[in-house]
Amino acid sequence: MSDFPPDFGPRLRAAMALHNLKQHELATSLGVSREMVSQMCGGKRLPAKPATLLLRHRFGLIGANYILGKTNVLPSLFSQACVLPCSECDGNHHAVLGSDTCKHCAAVIPEEFRV
Repeated sequence: MSDFPPDFGPRLRAAMALHNLKQHELATSLGVSREMVSQMCGGKRLPAKPATLLLRHRFGLIGANYILGKTNVLPSLFSQACVLPCSECDGNHHAVLGSDTCKHCAAVIPEEFRV
């Protein structure tokens, strides 16, 4: 049984579009060839386990969960309004899609709240 959803390719393409990410840029960040990314986007090839960890790093926990089929909700610009308690930031951290730090005070946001 595969750890990947049958619609992995379309999910990856949607996440890439949200991040305005081109295939060669994703290939560089994953350390794979552009051809492999092209095959993954087309649903002809699935990434190896190390690449799935890099997807999580590149797209954040919520984005990776969408790509890997663990949720059907693709994070969007709504996530820029995601706030968390922060004593250094007038009470709230402000998470930005793909970032692991608050956009105001640069405090590290706990992994489970990253967008």
